[in-house]
Amino acid sequence: MNFITFINSIALCICFLSCTTGPQKAKVIAMSKAGVLPQTGDAMETEKLLASQMVNKVYFDSLLRQITHQEKVKVVAILKESWDAETHTGTYSDSNYNFKLHASNIDALDNGDGNSTFSDGPTKISFKECQLTHYGIAPYRLEDYGFNWKNSFSDPKIIEVCGKRFFYSNVLYWCNGIGCGCFITFIYDLQTHQPTFLENYRLPFDGFYLSDFDNDNQPDLLVVAQTQERPMKGFALEEFDVKLLAYKYNKGIFEIYFDQQYQRPYCYDLYSFTKIFNHSSHNEFYYSVINNHWFRL
Repeated sequence: MNFITFINSIALCICFLSCTTGPQKAKVIAMSKAGVLPQTGDAMETEKLLASQMVNKVYFDSLLRQITHQEKVKVVAILKESWDAETHTGTYSDSNYNFKLHASNIDALDNGDGNSTFSDGPTKISFKECQLTHYGIAPYRLEDYGFNWKNSFSDPKIIEVCGKRFFYSNVLYWCNGIGCGCFITFIYDLQTHQPTFLENYRLPFDGFYLSDFDNDNQPDLLVVAQTQERPMKGFALEEFDVKLLAYKYNKGIFEIYFDQQYQRPYCYDLYSFTKIFNHSSHNEFYYSVINNHWFRL
């Protein structure tokens, strides 16, 4: 690095940090080491440089697998899928289980009368009467794109966690834009007939959000919350925060799992960044752990 480039880099960092306050500034400082300064230019190279200086760095999928203890999930059955285009109904079954999902046709959707209805024998679950399980505290946003919009199931399974069985599936929907990056998961308690819906943006996970996180022989649910991307001043990058929260099982319903000793929820706070208008999945790169309030086993 020559002298002029060095001076320009210092000026850039001073400008960047002066425009960044509070926790945001702390995160940036934590990612930098003496003598290594982010520079303008190619966004990919800048992203790589900043990523190389991240502290408490974790890979998203690896962290999720570690804290959710996937070994405690037993796959009981992989269900076969069929679709009746005339009735707009999907059937998901094997020799022991039979479920259906009816999706309204396009005319009904256009008229605002659309609805997806899940059937387990006499039990009917109307999507429009359900809500997503999410962390509804600002600045974390609620993702609901595609929910109750000509839905079908993908890769449905019956899983067992702590002796309790659940129908577990990805939920598909019609999309024609950025909203296609949303991922919806449907979980249905076979004993209590209670549904649970999860949704997040560009953070897919090929494991199960349902397991036993704290070894108490009760199912736990992982809820992923994400902030809106924010422009990083001086860079062609956007930064964002992710919160991973544990929800505990209560008669088929999942409620936020609160640590009574420290008066806070069991959670991880993560920070990362990406190129502007990066439409790839955000689970494909590293995060810095800002806070770890997870279970101490």
